[in-house]
Amino acid sequence: MSDTPTGQTEPSRWHLIVGVIGLIYAILGMGMYLIGGVWMAFMPQFMSAMGFKDLPPMPNAILVIGSMVVTFLIGFALLFGSIALLRRSQRCLPLLQFWVVARLILIVVGLIAGFLTMPAQVKYAKQVDDAVRAGLEDRQAGSSKGMPPFDEERQAMMSRYGLIGSSVVAIAFPLFVGLLMTSKRKRADIESWASIIR
Repeated sequence: MSDTPTGQTEPSRWHLIVGVIGLIYAILGMGMYLIGGVWMAFMPQFMSAMGFKDLPPMPNAILVIGSMVVTFLIGFALLFGSIALLRRSQRCLPLLQFWVVARLILIVVGLIAGFLTMPAQVKYAKQVDDAVRAGLEDRQAGSSKGMPPFDEERQAMMSRYGLIGSSVVAIAFPLFVGLLMTSKRKRADIESWASIIR
């Protein structure tokens, strides 16, 4: 039997589910962008240490790293917004609204930039492939023959689908949170939290 008195509705618990998901999303996402940013910044050194020399500079590396840094920083809004949501604090609303808008803008900008820079990215992938083959040949003649031939059209197609797929995945949770934060019922719940004694 429910402990809720007859005639009273059971308290809404949506904030617990969304808050936990948001917290996990923020921690994992920020960790991923932190590791990705470090990898991008030091990839030439890592590859050189593995024996692959004369790697070409990555095109738009500063833009990519900058995007990762910005995404990492706005992740704090989701992190603290999710904590506030779990605590049923009204401060969750502006934090989560800011994160949703900022994240959606970054995704759209990243999608456009990805398509505009795709030819340069495919060219870079070819240069890296050539450098890896040369590195393998330096170690042992004929060792690069096991590598499949580089197919620029296939690489471009995979890049397009990868960019679209990752954007669709990335946009799902911000859209979900945005819809929740604009729901009249959810906003009424958040407004009712003002009466909670802390």
